[in-house]
Amino acid sequence: MAICLYLMYSTGLFDKIAGTLVILAGIPIYIYFSPKADIAHLKELFLSEEAVFLRGMELKERFWPTSWDWFHRLVKGVSGGT
Repeated sequence: MAICLYLMYSTGLFDKIAGTLVILAGIPIYIYFSPKADIAHLKELFLSEEAVFLRGMELKERFWPTSWDWFHRLVKGVSGGT
């Protein structure tokens, strides 16, 4: 919240007006392009117990290798690649 307030008050008047106009223009665009009917089959696909479980398992499987790879590249870069 503090960052948002800082960004809002650290800009000039023109930037505040332009940002407000862009946001106000985006509201009718969103309303026009948003789905008018509920997409039940997609909601069921994403919120089913099985889908939630599989996404959780996938995140657990990807977390450590990704972190380890990042750490390995960091150490390799610091040590000069040897």
